[in-house]
Amino acid sequence: MNKEDIFHQTTELLAQHHAIWSKEILFSYPNHLASYELLRQKRLYRRELFEKINSLFYHSLFNCSTSFLGSQRIDLRRLKEKKQHEITRIAHLLQQQQHFPSSLHLIDLCGGMGHLANHLKSHLPFFQQATSFDNDEKLQQKGRELYGHHVSFKSKDISVLNALDFPQREPLFLCGLHSCGALSLKQLQLSKEIPASFFLNVGCCYHKLKESECNLSQMAKDNFTFHNNESLTLATRGHEKESPQNRLHKIRVKRFRYTFYLLGLRYFPHLPIQQLRSSPATLYKQSFTTYVQEQLKRLSLPPEEFSETFLEHFFKEEKNKKEVKMMIHLGEYRKEFGKLLELQIVLDRYFWVQESTRQNIQLKRIFDPQISPRSLAIF
Repeated sequence: MNKEDIFHQTTELLAQHHAIWSKEILFSYPNHLASYELLRQKRLYRRELFEKINSLFYHSLFNCSTSFLGSQRIDLRRLKEKKQHEITRIAHLLQQQQHFPSSLHLIDLCGGMGHLANHLKSHLPFFQQATSFDNDEKLQQKGRELYGHHVSFKSKDISVLNALDFPQREPLFLCGLHSCGALSLKQLQLSKEIPASFFLNVGCCYHKLKESECNLSQMAKDNFTFHNNESLTLATRGHEKESPQNRLHKIRVKRFRYTFYLLGLRYFPHLPIQQLRSSPATLYKQSFTTYVQEQLKRLSLPPEEFSETFLEHFFKEEKNKKEVKMMIHLGEYRKEFGKLLELQIVLDRYFWVQESTRQNIQLKRIFDPQISPRSLAIF
């Protein structure tokens, strides 16, 4: 199986289950329950489908070499574990590249405080210079104080950069580690426009993309996947690592939200309850009554609309609890499709660059997804 085969199978699965992943539970319940019927009733079908999704997302074609995966971590004690892991993996990946010239200028786009630029320049001798671009002047200033002796810092809006903003007579390495939304696309576009350049790109924050910023390659245009904000959000959250404590909190959040949604369906169905934004985490530590009163205020309804006795009974009523439990399960089923959605987005970008540059580019999983969920890199 090659990347084209994986892409075709990914888009086919997404097309078959479009009604599930394209709408968040609160936007589709109870009208789209039929879409979940096979997943709800056929355990074997559900297991085989999710195994297929995982086999595509974690396909061995995206694996790095075992020597790379076993690489020793660079000593970066001041940084968080996730950032240490990412910098170490990138450094070892670049060490293995045989086609690099002896001198490269590292360009770190959306570089923040310059942790990546500094440590790559310090550990990899072919990086003779390093420049970090970011539009956050406060982060850039902190970076100058920490790494000004190794890295040049330039405060500039990444979205308006063009090829002329970079050195013209030296080979460049453009690095974008988890550049948000369309900024990741901007880095890939710059990599295509600058002939004497190498690059590494790891995307992030797909929910910040516009629909027009998806399906860029001819491959994707021929196998179109319609994205909306809900699907792009799902791609971002599809397989994030959760601690037991965080999972319990999320279940409580859903119990509150879904029960309030059921309340709204029965007593004020004309109001857009499902569009209410998230509440502070502390609100979910309080009673359901307190939560409802806060949401009623947001909807410009009197908070005393329902008594505390009524609300607590509604929350604990077995019929409602059973319905909420089902909605939570459906949400878990839907979440699995986040892996396919991310894979479709990243493969589309891979083909987009390959189609226009004809470079020998690669797509590999360079991070442990349990440490850094956005783990697929184009380089």
